[in-house]
Amino acid sequence: MIRFKKPVPSKLLVIHEHPALRARVRKHLESSGYTVVEAGNCKEAIAIMHTHCFEGIIVDNDMEDYESASPLSARSITVNSKTPCLVLATSRINRKQVKDFNSALDDYLYKPFRPCVLIKHVHGVLKASGGREHLRLRDSATYALPGAEGVNLKKLKLPPKQMILLQILISNSPRVVSKAYFADALYSHNNQESKTYNALESLVARLRQKLRDENSNVKIKSVRGVGYRASINVIAKSQIQKP
Repeated sequence: MIRFKKPVPSKLLVIHEHPALRARVRKHLESSGYTVVEAGNCKEAIAIMHTHCFEGIIVDNDMEDYESASPLSARSITVNSKTPCLVLATSRINRKQVKDFNSALDDYLYKPFRPCVLIKHVHGVLKASGGREHLRLRDSATYALPGAEGVNLKKLKLPPKQMILLQILISNSPRVVSKAYFADALYSHNNQESKTYNALESLVARLRQKLRDENSNVKIKSVRGVGYRASINVIAKSQIQKP
């Protein structure tokens, strides 16, 4: 019996003065499995940064108090001194070196942008910082999932794409992961959307069957028009098999 425990999703701080735009960014980030905390201005954000740790920060540089209270400069005196930052900037503004901007960690994203581009940039800054970056295919056909206890997961013998699909679902549970996210993670080489989604549905069907065969406590549920989510039944530690 294959049992999994749920890891904690990555937490991001989104700093934007317009509630509607901030909510839109939050929606797309949460659909990709992130936990989001919002701030309406930089001063509010800095106060939050003193007491909460984040894997990444997203800030709009057109805010009124951005120059006087830049989160990039202030983070060095908070618990987020090594947290990467994604700066949202207008394409009319030349990219200039902001004080305390770390080009090895931080990044710019020019406005306007598409949701899929935002997600890719977030993945990029997390990867650069050594955080929970976007999952990539590995050469090995089998490997263990973090957050699993008491079993040798190599007995699953899942192909790489099925294992990465399972990893993404478990890491983000109970949040829904969009089909677009999976398409980007697994089929970025394919430009034909219809074929990509057909391949994804086939992949999900095969993984579902494998989990049923192993009597797993993980079930993959479809959310119509959005994507998939993992439902994980909680079990007592006494029920977990020893390796």
